[in-house]
Order: sequence, then C-alpha cells, then structure tokens
Amino acid sequence: MEATIDHINELRVSILDIRQMNYDLRSFVPQDALHRLLTLPVVLSTLQSSGLDASRLNELAQSVHQGARKVFAILIILRQIQRTPDFVVQDHFQDIDHQLPFDLDELERMIPQRSIAKEFYDHQWQFLVPVFSKKLLPRELMARTPLPITERVEIGSGSFGTAYKIKIHHSHHKFGASVEGCFVQKIFGAAKGIRKDYESEAYNLSILSHLRHPHIIELLSAFTHHDQHHLIFPWVPDGDLTTLLQGSASKFQSHEEWIVALCHLASAIERVHNFTAESMLDLQLIGCHRDLKPRNILVKGTTLMIGQGDYLAPECEKLENNFAKGIVRRSSDIWSFGCIIAEILTYMLKGADGVEESKERRRYCLHNYLFSYFHCGPGAPSLGTANWLSRLEGELQVIVPMLLPLIRQMLSMEPAQRPKAAEIARQYKVACEQNLPMSAWIERWRFESWSHACGITRAVEAPSAAPVEEFDHEFQATLDVLYRIREQLKTIVSPDQKVQERAFFPLRYFNNCLAELLPPAAQREMQGELERCVLNIRDTERMRDVGQTMRAQNLGEKTAKLAAIKRMTVLVEQHLSMTQPGLQINPETVRPAQKPVKLQSSEIMVIDRTEGDMPVLIEWVQHESHMMEEIGCKRLLNIDALVALLGSENKPEEFRVLHCFAYFHDQNEN
Repeated sequence: MEATIDHINELRVSILDIRQMNYDLRSFVPQDALHRLLTLPVVLSTLQSSGLDASRLNELAQSVHQGARKVFAILIILRQIQRTPDFVVQDHFQDIDHQLPFDLDELERMIPQRSIAKEFYDHQWQFLVPVFSKKLLPRELMARTPLPITERVEIGSGSFGTAYKIKIHHSHHKFGASVEGCFVQKIFGAAKGIRKDYESEAYNLSILSHLRHPHIIELLSAFTHHDQHHLIFPWVPDGDLTTLLQGSASKFQSHEEWIVALCHLASAIERVHNFTAESMLDLQLIGCHRDLKPRNILVKGTTLMIGQGDYLAPECEKLENNFAKGIVRRSSDIWSFGCIIAEILTYMLKGADGVEESKERRRYCLHNYLFSYFHCGPGAPSLGTANWLSRLEGELQVIVPMLLPLIRQMLSMEPAQRPKAAEIARQYKVACEQNLPMSAWIERWRFESWSHACGITRAVEAPSAAPVEEFDHEFQATLDVLYRIREQLKTIVSPDQKVQERAFFPLRYFNNCLAELLPPAAQREMQGELERCVLNIRDTERMRDVGQTMRAQNLGEKTAKLAAIKRMTVLVEQHLSMTQPGLQINPETVRPAQKPVKLQSSEIMVIDRTEGDMPVLIEWVQHESHMMEEIGCKRLLNIDALVALLGSENKPEEFRVLHCFAYFHDQNEN
C-alpha cells in the first residue's frame, strides 16, 4: 500500500512540476506536457492503485486517456482518484474535458465535500488554457482563463489601444513556425464604442485573410478576455515604415530593392481592391483598406506588407466643416498610397532628414491647428507638395523616370482622375522588369512558347493516341525537367538583387531539353510562337538586345534577324514623324557617269558638288505615273525615313547594306 501511495504522490508532484507561468504570473498546465505524462499505461496503473473495481478499470482507463486527462489530473492533485467514475458517467458519451469549467453546483453533485469541490473549481482553470488556431470568428474567453502567453513586451500604443510583442507556448497555438517564435498582440481597451471598432477591424482583417497574399499581413486569431479585445498577428521583426523613414537602420541596399518592395505593395493593394471571396456566395466585396499610412506598412527585411493622419485623401475629412468625416472609397486608398510613395522616394534620395523637411514644407495652419497633409482640404491642392515633387524630379530621373508622373496622378484632387490599383501595379511591374537581364526574358519567352506548343496555355484538340510506353517516358522526362527548372529558379535568390546573366544559363539548357522532347511539328510551333513573342516587342533598344543576346547564345539566327528587321521597321515608323533636312537632292545635280554601268535596278552615276564630282551608286525604285497623290506622298515619306536610317550609325549590324546619304525623285524616269 505504501508503494501505491508513493506512486500517486510522485505523479501528483510531476503534474505540479510541469506547470508554466505566463506573463501575468498565472500558472497553466501545457497540453503537450500533460499528454506526455498521462499515457494509457500510467492512467491504468494509477487507477489500479486507487482500489476501484478491477473489472471496470480497462474501459475507465480508455475513457480517461481519450477525453478526461485534465479532469483526471485535477483529481490526482486533490487525491480524489476514486471520484473518477463519478465524472465519467456524466460525460454524455463525449470528452468530459470539453465540459470544463464546471460550476460549483455541478461539482458538489460529484464531490459531496464542498471544500474539495471548491478546490476542484479553483484548480480547473490552470488546465483551461486555449490552443489558438486560425479561427477568424472572434471568441469569448472567461475572465479566469489564463492565456498561454509566456512573454509580453509593449511595442506601441495609440487611441485604439496597445500593441505587444508576445511569445505563445509552442503547444498552445497552431499558427506554424514564426519569426523568433514571436507574434503581435493588439489589445483594444474597454472604453465605450471600442467593441464596435474591434469587431469592425476583426471582420475586415478576416476578409483580407482570405486573400492569401504574401504582402498582406494575416490575422491569426481574435478573442475577448477580461473585457478587452485581442487580435493576434505574425511578428514582423523590422517594424513599420514610419520607424524606417524616421531614420531606423534599413536593409534596403539599393533603389531597385525599394522599387521591388513598392511593386509588391501595389500588388497587395490591387488584390484588396479587386477581392472576390468565392466562399462568400461569390459576392463582390467592396475592397478598400481605408487606413493606408506608413504606420500600417510593415517592413520585413526588404519587403513591405500591408498591416492595418497625414495620408488621408482630401475627400475623407471636411477640414472646413469641423473635420466631419467624408466618404472613403478605393480612390482614397490610391491617394494615401501616392503619399507613401512620395515619402519613400524622398527617403531614397534624401534620407530621414529629407522626409522631415518635406513634412515641414507641407505644414499649414487651419482653425489654430497645424497640419502636414498632402493637400489643404477638398479642392485645395498643397503648394508645398507640388513644389517638393518638382524638387525631386531632376534627381528622380536617374532612378525610375515614370514614377513621378504616376505619383502626380495618384495625388489628383479629383478622385475619378486617380489611376486604378491595377494600373499602378502594372507600372511598378514594368519598372521592376527593366532591371532583368535579357537572358531572363528570352528564357521566359522560350518557356511560354513551349507551353503554347504543348497546349498548356490554350485550348487544343485532343492529341492522337500514342503508344503508352512512349507517352509515359516523355511525360516523366518532361516532369523531371520541370522540377529541375523549379529548383533552379529557387537558386536565383530574389528579384531584389541585380541578377547576373549567367544565373539564367541553366534555364537555357532546361528549355533546350523541353524542346527536344517535343515532336517535330510541336517544335516548329514552339519556334513560331517564340518569333511572335519577339515581333510583339516595340522598344527598339530591347529589340537590339534580343538580337545580340540570341546570336551570342546561339539561340537561333532566324529569330535574331527577325528582331533586327522588326527594329528597323519600328525605327522607320518613328522617323516618319521627323523631318530630315538635306536628304532629298535636286535631280538635276545627278548625271550619268562617263562609263555607264548598270546592275539590274542600279547604276553608277555622278553627283555634281562644289568640291568636285562624286561617283555614286543609284538604286532606282519605280512607281506608276498614275499613282494617287496621297499614296505617292506616303511613299516619299517612307523613302525619306528609310534613307535616314540607312545613313545613320544605329542601323542593325545584321543589315549588310551600303551607307545611304540622299535620294532624289526623277519624274522622267518614273
């Protein structure tokens, strides 16, 4: 009997020892530690030591192990193990632990001694620690429930309440891995009206969580405890944009990294503005963030994320009417985003001091209040903002010239004139892509052309039947190459860095492998699609780069020549609107050579010049005498542009042509 008592006492001490202390010095029993301690053999041996009827012990032990380990642990602490059957018979064929907490009246029916029932009532709370999971419907926790938050440090406060950096016991959340094992707890106070703000924010954030966008902060959980309302978020270690712009150390090492971060942020805002939740009856939600400002832009390394003043759009607050609230629309977000970009560009060019100076330049007084808005009220643009943007304009040209006109559009006083989030995201994507090497574009086009040839990106007829063995072999080989492409892309660490051309060389090899696995007809279709991609380019500098890169990397002489021809065509079109004085000469200055030489449509002739006769090769372009005047004028314009290009230093190297410096129109020769 003494050995039995010793066993129970040791188990009781072990249960008390696994207790943890939370941030406000309340003890709780971690769920995983309790489960490791009360295994089925331990439960059975403990029940056997209690003197209960042996014929019922196996079933009783199973019931305890499956759903009553918390109740059983409390009875061990109270040395009331013999009461275990009294609880189990009340389980209604459900886990009795889920019925905790019991009130005193319930406990007194199972434990007649009131003092012991009261002890059970007090002890049960340390076992009632919630296990947080991604349940976005707000929960209500009882006041005596201890929270499994082991550490808590205040990191900010405001009118909404207070934000804390916290650690949650690892066995009491299902959020997955976190940075430094930490999370953020935002607590709303208990003041009148706060609950409505909390419920509104929890609802809006739960909607945003459906977006699953990597640059929108995710709401992990929401609950009320002690009349305070709590929101739990992932911990973002680098703080917020306001802290960074005020001079905090930045991990952004280049302008390119900032542009990429803004591209991601624009993508997140676009996602918010165009959110349709399929799980919500396919209703188009009126996506609008409503509170875009640097304090709500979180910094994670070299990325910016939307989390939740000076950045309100002019229509959002009636400054001349006792600051009455106006209507907030998506266009209001665009204004706020424009303000944020303006401050980031200021920081990029002039640092934290520049950000503070720009704020001073915007400052004005109204109703005895000082404001630093980017406007002076509805219909009243800010001269300070306009002057500051003009000041940035010269320096901004060395970064991304298209950004300043975009910011001015975003800061339009008329909401309808502001660009949509999708257009902003598109322009930032273009800005990011300017830094990619041509090899990246070519391999992307080759992969897209392969996808097109395979029918992945279009509707195609069902392929004709092929031998199963051959199909299986080619399909598996293709999958292997695709897996290797995915792994190779992971090694190209980030678009935030200037990627070297050689990083894309392995992708060229993998694209070659994919092409070789195609049948001949599909290979020709892949080549044709690649040529269409090249011919869709309009930028002449990119056309030149495409041709040079494809020739240097032996990716197809024909495609390189097509790029050169397309570039020449675009240059001709561009020259049509430009005057080229001195290209057309008087036909009377041209005469036959002493020894005429004719070569099909060309002949040797002489041009009279003040410095002496100049022998030239004339190429005749014939036209009909009855040609309409309008068509004739267009042809002359085309010839003028063509001569200008053939005489320029910018003509493609692929064009093995003589230098052309003039033309004339001889009506007698037609």
